[in-house]
Amino acid sequence: MKKWIFSYPLIVVFFLFFCRLGSSYAEGAQTAEQLLEGLNRLPETERHARLVAGAKKEGTVVWYVAMDRANADELVKAFEAEYPFLKVNILTGRGASLLNRIIAEYRANRYQYDLFNTRSTTLNTLKKAGAIMRYHSPLRRFLRAGFYDD
Repeated sequence: MKKWIFSYPLIVVFFLFFCRLGSSYAEGAQTAEQLLEGLNRLPETERHARLVAGAKKEGTVVWYVAMDRANADELVKAFEAEYPFLKVNILTGRGASLLNRIIAEYRANRYQYDLFNTRSTTLNTLKKAGAIMRYHSPLRRFLRAGFYDD
């Protein structure tokens, strides 16, 4: 069995962030950018507590991933063991087909996913289409130069 080495905090941030973003943005109280900005200003423990509370309300996460299903299942199993109040639904596929699906959902303004994981080569396509927004992650300090926008 292959062992996955990954940072729970990083995966938690992505999963929980999108759960919270989805519920708050749907309520129309704030734009996504305003919500993110407010969350990122919070101390880490408070930010995490709010994200967990939002995730508990949501209950499920839909993850589009360009990864082998067995490997994705391993990640989900570990995540759900740590956060049993969240059910992760996975849609696996080839990068190009998922990219097309994401762009189609963006254009229709009807999002079926909470989280999209893909190779970095698709990010420019999403950026040019206007389908992604700038996100200043609190974990940015752990990224190498060139792996984020200024």
